[in-house]
Amino acid sequence: LAGAAYGFFSFADETCMELRAAMSAEAYVLCGEEISDYDFGTYVSRCAAITPSYIVLPKMAEDVQAAISVARERGTPLSYRGVGHEYNCNGFKKDSLNIDMRSMGNGVTIEHAVSGETYMHLQPGARTSDMKQALADDTSGKPLTFTYGSCNSVGAYGYLLHGGWGPMTANWANESIVAMEVVTADGSMVHLSALSNGSEADLWRAMRVAGSSFGIVTNIIIELTPAHPRRFLGMPTVNSFDELMSAIPDEPPSFGWLGIARWDSHFFDQTGPVGSGWGIQIALHDQSASQDTLDAVQAWLNANNLTSLIPLAVGLDADEWFQGAADEWMWKKGPFPTAGLFTRFYSNAQVREVAILLKSFFEPRASECRFNLGPIKGAVQPPGELVTLECNTDEAIFDLKAFIAEHADLLQPNKPGSGYVNLPLDGSREYYQVYWPQYEQLEATKAAWDPEDLFFIENGIHATKLTA
Repeated sequence: LAGAAYGFFSFADETCMELRAAMSAEAYVLCGEEISDYDFGTYVSRCAAITPSYIVLPKMAEDVQAAISVARERGTPLSYRGVGHEYNCNGFKKDSLNIDMRSMGNGVTIEHAVSGETYMHLQPGARTSDMKQALADDTSGKPLTFTYGSCNSVGAYGYLLHGGWGPMTANWANESIVAMEVVTADGSMVHLSALSNGSEADLWRAMRVAGSSFGIVTNIIIELTPAHPRRFLGMPTVNSFDELMSAIPDEPPSFGWLGIARWDSHFFDQTGPVGSGWGIQIALHDQSASQDTLDAVQAWLNANNLTSLIPLAVGLDADEWFQGAADEWMWKKGPFPTAGLFTRFYSNAQVREVAILLKSFFEPRASECRFNLGPIKGAVQPPGELVTLECNTDEAIFDLKAFIAEHADLLQPNKPGSGYVNLPLDGSREYYQVYWPQYEQLEATKAAWDPEDLFFIENGIHATKLTA
């Protein structure tokens, strides 16, 4: 869009002209062939083939309201997207009116309240990396952190509005939300917080579980945690998966939480190790990563005959030499052709058996998939221990879906509140019970706020249950 000026576009139909007339002066509307030059900027290239008829790039909340009103009046399917870090292209629909929230900015500001709390204000295009940078730039001297995932490229809104779990904290990200502004299906603006009453209180709860099914958020405020962020220690090793599994205790050692991940030199920069293998990831309890802590880690490695390919001090700077698989699409080698993700929480007693089973699927497909266990936070940490398997070819994803169904007794893919199956959409809505609170509560809120399913997300919440 560089150099484009509002009103200079050539294509126009009635819907297009109505959208342009309804937008503020700084907003853009792309129609028809103009979309061919649009930067989809998505995690998987498959999403860019789902071409909308119209793309709105709003500058303010009123633009979003106007776009929703036009979509309703014209009977045009609506789609909406954030930064593009999504696996199943939920943010796009063929021939839809698409709202690209990136154009509203990626600003992050920190507010230090006189009462002592500290808040973070987020624009719709903000990523985890923007949030981390805002903390790094803060000059208050306060210890501050927030819940975030493993990948810096993740969009803050999508993460916060669908639960949000991370390796470095024991809290859900959505628990930190204190207020949000939401454009609802009738085009009105609703201000939500813990003080909301009645049906707005129901919407407040639903927006922090499956927000994309209920409205479009234009502003979010979270409360920061008054603590130093944990240090992450990543170590590729020469050891096998079985050796690492045997070394990790059910309850974490004193120095931190332990996990296992598959590493591959494809996802390292030029200074990283070459090859592939299994690695240890540690969320250290000691934010300063003191020498005593590093000595304790080294003693644990020695006691379990584990060998890291890098010095511990280098492992502490993992963000400098390792780009997580889900960050590659943005910073290095471009988007994956497709993606499918199975993520589930299991009890401390179950997680090892599950991890071994998923590893059996992963190993013959190591060039197409990635594996992550934990870090294991211990039996006292709800909702359990996390296991993740992601694949990036159609064949591997097809096999993964069949594998999940075949081993459903152990994997429990439809257990309420257990995680999510972010696999490519296929018209079915299996595993809807994973939404927490129970799906029926969310279904009732959907019926009250969006009975016509304007905010249609195929594997989201619907006013009438639609299952395979």
